[in-house]
Amino acid sequence: MSFLYCYKINNRGISLALKTPDTPIKKNEFIWTHYDVSQASSSNWLTRQEEVIGSNILNALLTNETRPRVLQTKEGILVILRGVNLNNNSDPEDMVSIRLWLEKNKIISVRRRKLTSIGDMVDLINKNEGPKDTGDFLCMLTEKIYEKLNPYIVELNKKIEDIEDEFIHDKNSAKLSDITDIHLKSSIFMRYLLPQKEVIEELIETDKLWISGEHRSRLAESLNHFLRMGEELMLITERASIIKEEMAFAQNNKLNKNLYFLSIITGIFLPLSFLTGLFGVNLAGIPGGDGGTAFWIFTGILFLILIIEIFLLRKIKWL
Repeated sequence: MSFLYCYKINNRGISLALKTPDTPIKKNEFIWTHYDVSQASSSNWLTRQEEVIGSNILNALLTNETRPRVLQTKEGILVILRGVNLNNNSDPEDMVSIRLWLEKNKIISVRRRKLTSIGDMVDLINKNEGPKDTGDFLCMLTEKIYEKLNPYIVELNKKIEDIEDEFIHDKNSAKLSDITDIHLKSSIFMRYLLPQKEVIEELIETDKLWISGEHRSRLAESLNHFLRMGEELMLITERASIIKEEMAFAQNNKLNKNLYFLSIITGIFLPLSFLTGLFGVNLAGIPGGDGGTAFWIFTGILFLILIIEIFLLRKIKWL
C-alpha cells in the first residue's frame, strides 16, 4: 500500500477508510490521503501524479529539507508547516515538517517523520469527530500543532524564571550549560515559528472560496497564538542572554578583585624583598654585619616600612 491513511469525509464529519484515493466522491465530500515518502512506494506513487499536481508542487512535497511556506496556484494551495518532534530519542525543538496539497475536495499530506498532530487528527476522524471540509482540516491541524508546541514554550519560560530567581539570590548558582541549552532551544523554536506565522497570515488572505470566513477567524486565532509564542521565545532568548552577560560580569568582577588583591600584596612586599635581597648579598662591608643587634634593627626597619606602606595605601584609598 502506497499510503498510510486514506479517508473519505463528508460535511458532517462522517468518515470512511478507503483502499484507494481514486474513489469517486460527492460534492459535499473530500478525500484525505497521507503518505510517508521515506517509503519508496509512496514517493513512487506521488511521482506518477506529477501531471496532476505539477512539478513544483511535487518537488516541494518530496524534497528532504524544507521550511514553513505557502504556494498558491489556480488548482489549490501548497502548505508546509512544522510541529514539535515527539518521536522517541528526538529533541522536541527538532521540529517535524508536514507538507500539504489542498484542493476543495482533495488533500494530500506528506511526511518523512511521524508528527503526533496527524495522529490526533486520525483519532478524531475514526470517531467521526474530525474535519468537515478542506478548510476545517487546515484549521484543525494548525490548532493541533499549536496545542502540542505550547507546553514546551511554557516549560522553557518556567526554566528561565527559575534560573533568574536562583541567580538573584546566588550569583554562583546558575550553570552556564543550562542557560546555553535554553537559549539554543528557544532560538531553534523561533527559527520555525517566525515563517509559520507568515504562512498563516497568507492563508488568511487567500482568495480560495473553500476557505470560509469562519475558517479565516480560526486561522486568525491560531495566528494570535503563534505570535504570542514567538514573543515569549524572543523574551526567553533575551533573558537568557542577559543572565549570561551578568554571569560573565560577575566572574570578571571576581577575577579583577583577586588580581587587585594580588597586586596590593605584590606592591607591599616588593620594597621588603628588595632590601632583604640587598642585605643578603654575601659581600664584605655590609653595614652592621658584625653587630649582634644588627639583625633585629634591620627587622624593625622592615616592619616600619610595612606600616608606612599600609598607611599610604589606605590614605590614597587603594586598600
